[in-house]
Amino acid sequence: LQAKRKPKRAPTKDICYDAFVSYSENDSNWVENIMVQQLEQACPPFRLCLHKRDFVPGKWIVDNIIDSIEKSHKTLFVLSEHFVQSEWCHYELYFAHHKLFSENSNSLILILLEPIPPYVIPARYHKLKALMAKRTYLEWPKERSKHALFWANLRAAISINLSVADEQNRTEV
Repeated sequence: LQAKRKPKRAPTKDICYDAFVSYSENDSNWVENIMVQQLEQACPPFRLCLHKRDFVPGKWIVDNIIDSIEKSHKTLFVLSEHFVQSEWCHYELYFAHHKLFSENSNSLILILLEPIPPYVIPARYHKLKALMAKRTYLEWPKERSKHALFWANLRAAISINLSVADEQNRTEV
């Protein structure tokens, strides 16, 4: 409710991150030890926003979510059965989905960490179902031989429009 009463903010030009990462705490081992390592140690490295280390202590969680999404070029959703059971992940999806349509941006990247049977997805995730039906998503391959292609595709997806946005930020300063 507090987020709905907040005055509309103008789109921020203070982009701090290449991507905000939305994930369930139950998937934190893969996110923090595999994905973050791959992306933050890439050449050039990506700047990722993670709730564990980048949320401002003492600030309302919803405000941290909104600010992190607004200060990021992209939002990565690490989808799993745990994700769809998390209330906080639902809020993050809601606000990112709102940004997608209000700014007409191409800012969402869906990563399917594991197959999710449709009956497991709660009804409140109707936006996620619609996104998965209309948008291409990346699937984490179980076969080790396909991991390099997955990382290349993810880096390319994050990089789309980053060079244009970085150039705009440089000329505005």
